[in-house]
Amino acid sequence: MVVRVGWYNAFTDLAYWKDYYWLSYRRGTGHYASNSVEMVLRSNDTRWWHEVIAFETPYGIAGGKKSGAGGGHFCTTPDRLYMFFNTRQPSHVFGSWTADGVTWSKPALVALDGEPVYTWRVRWHEGKFYSGVRWEDGLDLIVSEDGSKWTRHA
Repeated sequence: MVVRVGWYNAFTDLAYWKDYYWLSYRRGTGHYASNSVEMVLRSNDTRWWHEVIAFETPYGIAGGKKSGAGGGHFCTTPDRLYMFFNTRQPSHVFGSWTADGVTWSKPALVALDGEPVYTWRVRWHEGKFYSGVRWEDGLDLIVSEDGSKWTRHA
């Protein structure tokens, strides 16, 4: 067990970047908790873990409760580690990155043609980011050069 602090911890992701293992998970009070945060931990041996950052929803307190952040997934590039996580109330995706593992960018809304989209498992390939987006009538493959502004690819 990596973390045991009395919270409901779930929905993990694991990445290897710059000689460290990176673990993310949602920490909340329950399975459907709207007051959750996305945690990021780091380890050089997968035995001892150090807390790096806790992403809260950029929307702040909504109606007396946090709207919640979670569902985080990493995307690695040679120079940066990216974290994409979703929010509830409203349901959007935000991305943040680090070049040194310590300082992270302010989370930016993931948008396609200026409108928020819900991405899943962003991947980097030959200098660009790719992700699938599900619509009511099908799927699109979207592409981005910065992980924030996206266009339809296929």
